[in-house]
Amino acid sequence: MQHPTPFLSDFHTSSATPGSRARRPSRRRGRRKDDAGVNDTRNDSRNDTRNNTHRRSKSSTQIVKEKANQIRLYAWHELESWQQDNEFLHNGYRKATNSYRLSLASLSYIHNQTGNILSHLLGVVLFTIFGFFVSLELVPRYATADVYDIGIFAVFGAGAMVCFGLSAFFHTFGNHSEGVYHSWLLLDLYGILGLICGTVYSGTYYGFYCEPKIWLVYSVEITAITIIGGLICTIPRFRAPKYRVVRATVFGIIFFSGAVPMTHALKAFGREQVAKQMGWNWLVAEACLYVTGAMIYACRFPECIKPGAFDIWGNSHQVFHIFAVLGALIHLVGMIQAFDYNHNPATRRC
Repeated sequence: MQHPTPFLSDFHTSSATPGSRARRPSRRRGRRKDDAGVNDTRNDSRNDTRNNTHRRSKSSTQIVKEKANQIRLYAWHELESWQQDNEFLHNGYRKATNSYRLSLASLSYIHNQTGNILSHLLGVVLFTIFGFFVSLELVPRYATADVYDIGIFAVFGAGAMVCFGLSAFFHTFGNHSEGVYHSWLLLDLYGILGLICGTVYSGTYYGFYCEPKIWLVYSVEITAITIIGGLICTIPRFRAPKYRVVRATVFGIIFFSGAVPMTHALKAFGREQVAKQMGWNWLVAEACLYVTGAMIYACRFPECIKPGAFDIWGNSHQVFHIFAVLGALIHLVGMIQAFDYNHNPATRRC
């Protein structure tokens, strides 16, 4: 008898057991394993989605705090010499970045220049709104209002915006590097001179509204004095921190040159009249705010009384900024009063 072929012998050997059935490979078990793998993959995907959602929700609520914890602020003694401006402010300083981008990024967290930046950015916003008010509401009040009125309001508004804007930029980018610090400080000082010019131009314009030649003389005078002040600002030593009192004195002298035309108007027209035609009382209040702010800045009050207590908020430089914005707003109120008086048919002199 011939033996069966190997294939048949293997088949019969594995399946010809009496009383038993041939077992086939279980497909269900394979399917269950595959289904389990798919389910595991789906679960992992769902977990990843949940984790990503958690990360997104976390970034929207906690990322600022986490970044703030990662940001290191420095003490006064850790700074480079050109950054050491006020020894009464002990902490909260930014290190030198050598990067405009990194300096700009410091707007996202609080440091000891935050108050200086925000206070003058607020001034820029307020005087931007003021520009729309003048063009849409103030000038159309009177048929006699002309391009000169628009120009004088524009000069003052531009002076205020340039002053506050350059100040905000200086305090934002002042930690870039020594060279950039001094460049922005010079622009900051020029901005102050621009505000002084705009203040005197506009304040005396309505005081001598019917005497334009006198107004022109005083305008030339303040322009010349401001140019001299600008040349003094270019001296590097003048911008050094230890000469802050000298700077405050020089700017005070320049500002008080505007007291000459105010005194002239007072003697020529009398107190009651100048209060109406040039907003004299408002200008006096403005001068008081500017002088008080400058004295606080020069004396470094209140941080000189309690060093380290006003590192972030409430120090002398911030108070000086706030007084400057308030003074400019008060000047605007006086200008509007003078504008109304000199254009109202019932009160105008000419």
